Amino acid sequence: MRAGEQATALEEGWLLAEMSERFGYDQEELARRFDRSVSWVSRRMGLVELLPAPVQQQVRSGAITSHVAMKFLVPVARLSAEDCCRMAEVLRGIGCAARSGPVVCGLARRHSGGAPTAAGRAAVVPEDAAAAREESGRPGMVELSRDLEVVIAMVRRANRRLRGATVELDLPQCAQTQAQIRLRSKS
Repeated sequence: MRAGEQATALEEGWLLAEMSERFGYDQEELARRFDRSVSWVSRRMGLVELLPAPVQQQVRSGAITSHVAMKFLVPVARLSAEDCCRMAEVLRGIGCAARSGPVVCGLARRHSGGAPTAAGRAAVVPEDAAAAREESGRPGMVELSRDLEVVIAMVRRANRRLRGATVELDLPQCAQTQAQIRLRSKS
């Protein structure tokens, strides 16, 4: 971290990940030690542990804000690193501001043929950036942004349930379950 300046979310994520690895702290313990919520810890650790290196570089350079990365890219990265990189390129191409959810939802709806899904969000292409900018001011975009929030909440809930289920599994069963998840997320 830089002396005399406030740490960025990415720097906080690196620190949290290092403390978790070095001292074996779980997210609850880190949240307690930093006097923050578990969600705050999880979002920052997601920047470091889940985002592919090229996307992290875009966050470091400021091409994509950490808020957008935590809110939109980390949930997609949980499913597919490749889709996350594609989505990051689109967000960078449209000059994504911190509250660009409606733009992302507009792109997702156009390419998914309906309500935004995790796969549909990532199925965007850079050529649609100008059209998405135009759509962002239209009235229906608020509803689309809410749809995206619902999808993100569903992904998070599924991840929490998965973590709870894997506690009861032994190591070979965990490895097998993770392999099945990776295979399904690639298809």
